[in-house]
Amino acid sequence: MPNAYLFKMMACEDRFLYIILESPGSGGFEFLVNGLNDFNHQGFHFLLPESAEHKFGPDQRESVTFWSDKESTNISFNLSKNEENTDLFLFLSPFINLSDQFESLLSQTDKPSKIEIGRIISFLDANILPEISPQFQLWLDAVAHFSDVLCISNRTNQNGKAVKMIIDRYENMRYPMEIYLISQNKKGKLLNILNPTARRITHIFDSPDLLDSEETPQNDPYLKKLANGNREKVVPIPFPL
Repeated sequence: MPNAYLFKMMACEDRFLYIILESPGSGGFEFLVNGLNDFNHQGFHFLLPESAEHKFGPDQRESVTFWSDKESTNISFNLSKNEENTDLFLFLSPFINLSDQFESLLSQTDKPSKIEIGRIISFLDANILPEISPQFQLWLDAVAHFSDVLCISNRTNQNGKAVKMIIDRYENMRYPMEIYLISQNKKGKLLNILNPTARRITHIFDSPDLLDSEETPQNDPYLKKLANGNREKVVPIPFPL
């Protein structure tokens, strides 16, 4: 079947917002920007947290804007300042609460606009997996709940067994998200990764007309708040600043 994202690139339709989750060192930014350049796709813009340590050349600076992830009580992604017909790649921060970021993003995308959620794409550095901590596993389970795609980078013989265990975990749990092993040298999977077909468990960005009452964003287990103000499911922050 022809790739839907490829048709979108050719047709210059309304822009997509791609939400990116990543563990530090996963190379997600480099994979995306290099792949988009390889496909000669000019209409894209990256929104990166200020804590990001991504490297990019002078010719890429015009395609990058930073948002502050130093003050988690007032998260703003400035989605409206970018041009129409430009796909946005918003990188969430691994250093502040994931639920708070989705809640803030939800409040900024619930207004009529020409932006459409493309996919939620996660990048995971395989080097972390052999010594995975309980906190990291809880974080990764939350990431899998929100994700349409999980991209695992830096796979080696040394971490291959741990990578397989993670893949088996979500396949056995019947998570609908797609899983790809990626590398900077092989970006041919990019169009499949960007194909805006929803494969996520969460319904927070679905049309309210299509949802049952228990599927509303307020009832998502990672956004729902208890009477004491705590989340029903707490997402830890496993990465030190």
